[in-house]
Amino acid sequence: MPPFRCAWSLLSRPDAAWDTIAGEQIDLVNLLRRWILPLSLIAPVGLTIGATFFDREWNAKLGYAVLPCQIFPAALTTFVASILAVFMLAGVFSWIAPLFGTKRAFNAALKVAVFGAVPVWAAGALLFLMPMIIAVMIAFFYSCYLYYIGVVKILGVAEEQAAEFVAISMLFMSLGLMLTGAVGGWIGVL
Repeated sequence: MPPFRCAWSLLSRPDAAWDTIAGEQIDLVNLLRRWILPLSLIAPVGLTIGATFFDREWNAKLGYAVLPCQIFPAALTTFVASILAVFMLAGVFSWIAPLFGTKRAFNAALKVAVFGAVPVWAAGALLFLMPMIIAVMIAFFYSCYLYYIGVVKILGVAEEQAAEFVAISMLFMSLGLMLTGAVGGWIGVL
């Protein structure tokens, strides 16, 4: 299914979209080229536009100021973190799958992680105005719902265990990202 149509289907008819996704064979190169890399660029572009054109007039109550010399590093960090988060979540999905009676399958887990992240990636376009980060948070909750459907249809997690599977996965991914950020800050990369 073409990316735009698939993304729209995930947002409007998620059950049908996951059924279609489950039937498609999508390799890592295709996921990277058609989904992960292009969609991971949306938030950094929104952040760059916002920081460049709108940030100078904001005060401390409405937003934060990004110094011109920090715009590109902030955008690059956002881009890399987006990619890292998807692969980390796929790793967590694959890692805990046996605890929920399914087999480890990283490619299937990556498929769920990528397609479930579509709402968050799309909402990243609104980051040109920092108060719109609330839209990204709302999109995150919708992504959790998509993950719930995806782990059932793609990974074979029992429906009554899917919410717990997603919650545990989000917890481990959050801890992993915090640890990665802490180490990155400690060595001076972030």
